[in-house]
Amino acid sequence: MNQLNNKQLLELIKNDVEGFNAYRSEYTDQEIDFENANLYKANLEGVNLSGAYLKGVNLAGADLRGADLRWADLAGIKLTLKKENIEAIKGAIL
Repeated sequence: MNQLNNKQLLELIKNDVEGFNAYRSEYTDQEIDFENANLYKANLEGVNLSGAYLKGVNLAGADLRGADLRWADLAGIKLTLKKENIEAIKGAIL
C-alpha cells in the first residue's frame, strides 16, 4: 500500500479499521493528525490510534472497545462516556 495522507487515512478508518491498523503497522513512523475530525458513531473497535493527534475530534457514540489510544492527544474531544470508552482512553493525553 502506498503512503496515505491524513484525509485518506480518515476515510480508511471510517470504513476499514483492520485496514487502517495494517497501514499503521507498515508505516510506523507516520504521524496521524485527525484534528477536529468527525468520527461520530464510528465503529473503531480495536483501532490503533496510539500517539495520534486527535484534538477536538468528535468521538460521541463511537465504539472504542479494545482501541489503543495510548499517548494520543485527546484534548477537547467529544466522547460518550461508556465503560468501554473509559477503558480505551487510559494512557491517553487529556
